[in-house]
Amino acid sequence: MGRLPVIQCGDITVTETPAICAYLADAYPEKGFAPDLTERGSYYRWLFYATDHVEMADTIRTLNASVPPDREAFVGFGRREMW
Repeated sequence: MGRLPVIQCGDITVTETPAICAYLADAYPEKGFAPDLTERGSYYRWLFYATDHVEMADTIRTLNASVPPDREAFVGFGRREMW
């Protein structure tokens, strides 16, 4: 899609921030990029939350757009006053 960030590891191309983070954690477990599997619930939650909801909130703010109060539940980040 021509988006950044992107990494190239040999023949493997990975795009999208959470996918890159998860790939690197799996490819290099000895580096400790991710917690043990038994503790990854919160890791995955915040990894995807940050790049989904926070990015959407920032985009809406940058575009000076607004979300009607009756549609706030659809965007997943709450009311504008919260961010």
